[in-house]
Amino acid sequence: MYMTAAPSNSEGAFLLEENMNINLLLLALMAFLAGLAEFVIAGIIPYLADYFQVTTEQAGLLVTVFAFIFAIAGPILMMVTSAIKRRTLLIGFNILFIIGNLLSVMSTTYGMIMLSRIVLAISVSMLVGLAFSLCVKVVRQPFQPRAIGIVLMALSSAMVLGSPIGIFLSSLYSWKMVFMGIAVLSVVTLLITVKYFPSDLEVEKLSLKDDLKGLLRKDLIAAHCYTFLFFTGQSVFYIYFSPYLLHEKVSATVISLLFIVFGVCGTLGSGLGGLLTEKWGSRRALVVLSMLYAVVMAGYLVSSSVGWLFINTALLGLVGWSINAPTQSYLIERSEKYASINQTVSTSSVQFGISFGALLGGMILGAYASYTLLIVWAVVILIGTVIVSLMLFRFSRERRLP
Repeated sequence: MYMTAAPSNSEGAFLLEENMNINLLLLALMAFLAGLAEFVIAGIIPYLADYFQVTTEQAGLLVTVFAFIFAIAGPILMMVTSAIKRRTLLIGFNILFIIGNLLSVMSTTYGMIMLSRIVLAISVSMLVGLAFSLCVKVVRQPFQPRAIGIVLMALSSAMVLGSPIGIFLSSLYSWKMVFMGIAVLSVVTLLITVKYFPSDLEVEKLSLKDDLKGLLRKDLIAAHCYTFLFFTGQSVFYIYFSPYLLHEKVSATVISLLFIVFGVCGTLGSGLGGLLTEKWGSRRALVVLSMLYAVVMAGYLVSSSVGWLFINTALLGLVGWSINAPTQSYLIERSEKYASINQTVSTSSVQFGISFGALLGGMILGAYASYTLLIVWAVVILIGTVIVSLMLFRFSRERRLP
């Protein structure tokens, strides 16, 4: 049986099976619940707008504020808490995460639900960051890539399945049941953390000067710009996908099925992205997938028939979530030593993109009440990702960092 790299005073408690331990599964579960708390909102915006008696654009601001706080809080909190034990941080931010979910359950006004999103954004930013930085510390070195893959798969699954789960529970019971379920499961992860997680796991620390060295390069800046533009283009439309479907007179049952299809195909897309990266390389994969995604997004301008919606939504999930693997691979290829800081900034770029996309989409709907214009803007921004992905070939001629 595989023995974890955790300290000897707790070694026997973490065994599950070869190359796996309860700490890795714990971190993966935390990442899944954190992602679920974030991405469940996209599917239940109509329910929130109706419950709090606000417009669709105001409900969309819940996504914007969450993503903006997440993007800023993550890097800052990681730096200011560098001297605190990782186990203490896991426990503390897990408790804050539970409080944020309970605030959502107790929300009776728009202000309360907005406050809960701010609390959740702060806690989620740290839980996700800790999951990625610690997952490689609870396994032996040969299995570190696999550990990162497991946590990434958990987070990706939450991203693509959050909306279907939210719609399903909201249509059967109440949107508040989603956050109650997350809170209950988070109590379980908290208890496991307190009982089993080792207290002396640490991560490598780089100085601010080193961090900047690993960030301020044209090839890496372009990669982060690509991530920002891609998720801006995606979010301009996807955050308002549920209201769009209601506008097109699609039934609640079909809407739920569409989000499930998106989720399943998105999960498959995460694996497809890895295969395409291995076959074509990260840069070529990004160019091809960016072109395909812009075409798929434009497909919503062609038809809104149920059959076409299922086909196009399946492709939206499959192609859209294939982007993650080549993006992260590119960052590692260009600088393995600084991969950690670049992946942290990449995560912030994702959140800034989601925040700006949700805000832009809400402004377009508020000003023109046109979902067609929403799709056109999404396509235009995604064409920008194609241009940036082509630029990566030129910038990558520079010498890579160690």
